[in-house]
Amino acid sequence: MKVSSIPSILLVSMILLPVSVSEVLGTLQPKVEILYPPDNAILYNQTVVVTGYASSRESNLTLMIWSVEGEIGSYTRNSTIDPPTRFMNFMIPVSLFPGRNIITVTFIDECHLEGSDSVLVLYVSNTPPSIPGKPSGPTSGEVGVTYRYTTNTSDPDGDRVRYGWDWNGDNIVDEWSEFLESGSLCSTSHTWSEEGVYHVKVKAQDEYGLESGWSENLTVTIVSSANQPPFTPTITGPTTGRVGNRYEYTFNAVDPEGDKIYYYIDWGDNTSSGWIGPYSSGEDVIVSHSFSVQGTYTVRAKARDVSGAESNWGELVVTMPYYVYLQSLLRNSIFTRFLVLLGDMR
Repeated sequence: MKVSSIPSILLVSMILLPVSVSEVLGTLQPKVEILYPPDNAILYNQTVVVTGYASSRESNLTLMIWSVEGEIGSYTRNSTIDPPTRFMNFMIPVSLFPGRNIITVTFIDECHLEGSDSVLVLYVSNTPPSIPGKPSGPTSGEVGVTYRYTTNTSDPDGDRVRYGWDWNGDNIVDEWSEFLESGSLCSTSHTWSEEGVYHVKVKAQDEYGLESGWSENLTVTIVSSANQPPFTPTITGPTTGRVGNRYEYTFNAVDPEGDKIYYYIDWGDNTSSGWIGPYSSGEDVIVSHSFSVQGTYTVRAKARDVSGAESNWGELVVTMPYYVYLQSLLRNSIFTRFLVLLGDMR
């Protein structure tokens, strides 16, 4: 019996038979991938933003469809893609049902080919914390000083909570506390670096990310630190002396804030130094002076810091004895008489 050969066309058909229509279409239909939430995720927020991307090799994407199938309900939504495109990222807010949910995102292209991706998530119902009480603490203070503020709240689910403090009233959390047990008191310290009127408020966030609203404001007024004047200067030096001789006097004052210091010296003889300085706080300042007329003088000095705050007067009583002046005149008189006698002898 003679066996005829197999036609080449039939051979080709036989070779292609193992490839199914679905496999061929699978290489043409749009590709869709959900990136978030991941499959089998446990979510505590009822609203979630589904993100991912879609692409088509053969034609433009024209329609996006998404659906949520829960244990107690389901819904489907769609959106036309305008303009059509072969690639796009998507962000789709969806609302979940309590329990298990299947989220499906489908894209259709101009050739009416479909591509989709699905994830299974579990939504555990969660209630945000109650709004914290109005912060309690000082309502006035100074720049650079640390103050303590407290508040508390409770979480309906008994979750741990942390507190977000807004120190300047701009509705932005400046500082988060650690997580605390529901109902526990939160105590936080803060220091302001500038003058101003600040509206302090706080919100709470549970350990699953749900947040309360903002508390009532606490108004805090911060001013510059009160400047303290220097302490009364001390004056040391000779308390008796000879008219016409120069004597050195030492002046010393300390400023509570360590500011530089100026001195004003009143010599008690209708003369003064004017403001001299500045000198370091606690530095010995030596100034010399001579008195031209005998008598008792009250030397006074006060200190002023660089911010203009002045101390009280410090005093030192100085006497230029009269007998010293007479003794000088007497010596001069005897010497004069000696010269006269010497002249007569010649």
